[in-house]
Amino acid sequence: MSFTAEDVKEGDIIMMMYDEFSAKLIAALDDGIYSHSTYFTGEYVVGCVRKGLVHQTMSELLAEKGITYADVYRFYGNGGDPKAEMGSSGWPAAPVTAVCEAYMKKGVSYAYDDLYFYWILIILHNIPKTDEGRKKMWFVINAIFFLMDKADPKLHKGMICSEFITRIFLENPEFPKYAIKFADTYQIPGPPDQEFEEAYKAAMEALKVIDPELEKKLEDARQGSVSALAPELVTPNNLRHSPSLKFQGRIIGTGSPENG
Repeated sequence: MSFTAEDVKEGDIIMMMYDEFSAKLIAALDDGIYSHSTYFTGEYVVGCVRKGLVHQTMSELLAEKGITYADVYRFYGNGGDPKAEMGSSGWPAAPVTAVCEAYMKKGVSYAYDDLYFYWILIILHNIPKTDEGRKKMWFVINAIFFLMDKADPKLHKGMICSEFITRIFLENPEFPKYAIKFADTYQIPGPPDQEFEEAYKAAMEALKVIDPELEKKLEDARQGSVSALAPELVTPNNLRHSPSLKFQGRIIGTGSPENG
């Protein structure tokens, strides 16, 4: 039985890919197949875009041009328990939707000026612990220190789309019940590389200068995550591989996430 837009329920997350250069770059850096994520309130599809937090009806989304494909993922509590499906008894979507609607009322700016910072975070996730990986890390560290020179108090006042999704699941009275858990998808087996680890530590220290609250955010994230991911560090690929989210179907485009 095929999944259609009529099957999308309140609380579902819609992940999509746009046919534009910046979207393709995000997906490439993220080693994933999506460039944008949104939340469905039952009435509106809500997400952070360049002009800020926006919402549209499902009909408007389906009619939007430039979307290559859009897939629906559903939240399952307790790290993916099939008996804890969002919308089932004991798991209403209302607490998460309420946070989303609160953000809709007060507005959220898109962290467009912070996009390079976001891309660097994605790269940090994906760098393998190899000789070639170490070379890439030095480039990243230099880029981070350049960003430090550009840092200002307004940094992180806006949100990237996947950060917004993570926050509405975290910032509700039912936390940590509704916290999205994250799989450690980027760890490569093998002996620790001391030089790489030192470089990574230096990079994280630089990030803390940019965002002084990063340490606390990482610790807060540990309370509800398999791996320590602060909302700012969450990418579309993290959402895709989260054990808390299960693929339901594709509502725009053809194919599946595996061949998207």
